[in-house]
Amino acid sequence: MSNTIIAYEKNNTTITAGLINNELDMISIDAHKGIYKVGNVFVGYINKIVKHLNHAYVDIGMEKPCFLQLNDCKKVYTMNTHPDDNLHVGDCVLVQIIKDAVGNKVAGVSTNISISDKYFVLNASEEYSLSFSAKIKDSDFKKAVRNKFKELNINGFSVLLRTNAYGKDINELCQLLYEYYLSVKKMLDDGTKRTKGSLIYDACPLYLQTIRDADTSFYEKIITDSPEILIRLKDFFKDEADILNKINFYTDKVLPLPSLYDMKKHLCELTKSKIWLKSGAHLVIEHTEALTTIDVNTSKAGDKKTNFSQGYYDINLEAGREIVRQLRLRNISGIIIVDFINMKGDSDIELLKKMEEFARADNKLQVVDITKLGLMELTRKRQSVPVTKLINEYNLCD
Repeated sequence: MSNTIIAYEKNNTTITAGLINNELDMISIDAHKGIYKVGNVFVGYINKIVKHLNHAYVDIGMEKPCFLQLNDCKKVYTMNTHPDDNLHVGDCVLVQIIKDAVGNKVAGVSTNISISDKYFVLNASEEYSLSFSAKIKDSDFKKAVRNKFKELNINGFSVLLRTNAYGKDINELCQLLYEYYLSVKKMLDDGTKRTKGSLIYDACPLYLQTIRDADTSFYEKIITDSPEILIRLKDFFKDEADILNKINFYTDKVLPLPSLYDMKKHLCELTKSKIWLKSGAHLVIEHTEALTTIDVNTSKAGDKKTNFSQGYYDINLEAGREIVRQLRLRNISGIIIVDFINMKGDSDIELLKKMEEFARADNKLQVVDITKLGLMELTRKRQSVPVTKLINEYNLCD
C-alpha cells in the first residue's frame, strides 16, 4: 500500500492522517467547534491586568476570558493609545488564538499576529526581516530572494518563506508577497476599527494546514471521500501541480476509506497507555494534571540480551525514537518525565544527545536535561487539544 494522506469526516470532526508503509506518521483531528480555533484573529477587550505577573485577561466572546502574556507583546494593533505605550483595562486590541482551552486552562492569545498562506508566513513586527524554512538549503536562491524582497518596502512585518516557495520564479514570488502583504495589512488596519469580539481573520481548516505543512514528497497520494474537502483541496493547491496530481476522490461505498486504511486500529492505539516496541520492550504513558510520565520497561526484551549494558542502551534508543513519535502523534504537551532503563557510565549522556537528535523532527519538543534521580525531562509546547482527548470525546474508536 502506497504512502498516503487521507482526510475524512466522522462524528463532527475531520481526521487527517499520513501513513508511511501503513504506519501512522501524522494525525490531526479538527473538532468542528465554531470560530474559536487556533489561528483566528479577534478584536479583544482587556478586562483585567495582573501587573505583578505581567499578564492580562482578554474577552473575545468565549465563555471564559483568554490569557495574554504582556511581556511577549512585540507588536500591538489597537485603537487605544496611552502616554506610557502600555495596554490598559478597557483597551480593544487585535489578538490571535495561539492555544486551545484545555481542561481548566483557558485559551491563550497573543498580539503578535501571524498569518500564513502556501508560500509565506507574515508576522506582525516593528521591523522587516526575512527568514527561510529550514528545508530550503540553496544559498544562491536565498541570496536572490533577499535582494529582490528588499525592493518591496514591506513595513511592519517579518517574512518567513515556506518550503513550497522553493523553486518558484522569484519575480512571481515578489508579486505574490506584495499582494499578500497589502491584503494582510489592510485586514489588520481595518480590524482596529471593528467592535470587540469581531472575527478579523478566519484561519484555514486544520486539515488544510496539516497537508500544507506536511512534506508531501513522502506521499504518493492524497485521498478524501468528502466532496467538500475535495473542492477545498483542489482550490487550495490549484497552483501546485505536483500536489494537485496526487489528490484523489474515493467513491467505494462497500469499503469505506477509514476501513481501507484501518484507521480505527490506528486511533485506538493512540489511546492506550502501553505501547509495545519491536524488541519486546514496552512504554507506559501516564498523564497527571501537572505532567506526563513515560516508563521504559525491558519486558520480553530483557530475556534476549547477554550484554546487558549494550542491550539496555539499544532498548533505550528504540524507546527514545518511539517516545518522540508518540508525543508528536498524541500531541502531548507540557512537562514530560521519562524513566529510561538504568544505565551506568556515560550512556546517559550519550542517550541525552541522541534524544536531542530525535527531537529535531518536532519543533515543539525540547530535551531539557537528566535530573539527579536519573530521569530525563522534556517539554513540549502546548497549542491544541491532545489527540487522545479528542478521540475519546468524539468516540472515534467506535
